[in-house]
Amino acid sequence: MQSRATPGVCQAMDALEAIVPVLVVGMVVGVPMFALSIRIALKPVMEAWLKAREAQPPPQRVRADAAELEALKLRVAALEVVWEQRLGSGTLQPSRMPQLVD
Repeated sequence: MQSRATPGVCQAMDALEAIVPVLVVGMVVGVPMFALSIRIALKPVMEAWLKAREAQPPPQRVRADAAELEALKLRVAALEVVWEQRLGSGTLQPSRMPQLVD
């Protein structure tokens, strides 16, 4: 019985001996090649995504910009009032002439 079982075991070992090196080489060479291929393929996508993120200001800065814009609007409105008071009705003369002598 042993003589009949031995050829089957040898054939199974031969197939296993052929498959294991192929799998090991495939993993040792294939996995890094696959990772490198994915890295090269995804690099432009990641660069575009990062540039898009950099272009957007952080939310705190947007709020600060809105507050700064409102302050500037108020300042411009105040300067327009001063401008109208000094220019009068469209002339370069002030609307009131200061009295130098009483």
